[in-house]
Amino acid sequence: MIKTIFSYLVFFGLCLAIMFAAVIPWPSAIFVLLGICDSSREYLEGECKLNTFNWKWCVTKESVKKMKHSECISTGGLIYYTEKQANNAHQLLINESRPSSEKNGN
Repeated sequence: MIKTIFSYLVFFGLCLAIMFAAVIPWPSAIFVLLGICDSSREYLEGECKLNTFNWKWCVTKESVKKMKHSECISTGGLIYYTEKQANNAHQLLINESRPSSEKNGN
């Protein structure tokens, strides 16, 4: 009798683990369970409370840094996926904001 109950519990636990692994996208599940993100969607959109290593590079005339997508857009920034792209875009923004006399070297 005890063996049967134990077997059912192990089987039930195994079924739950398989369902959990199949339904919740990884690694977002870890961040949701730790309370860093409220949902998997929030993780995928890069909107968690803390950096979950999926924030994007935000470029403004003043800076290049990783941040939430919504914060970047609200500051008038542009989103880039690599640091190299972000730095190149930052240099373009700086060059565009210079007066034409500085650009020409006059």
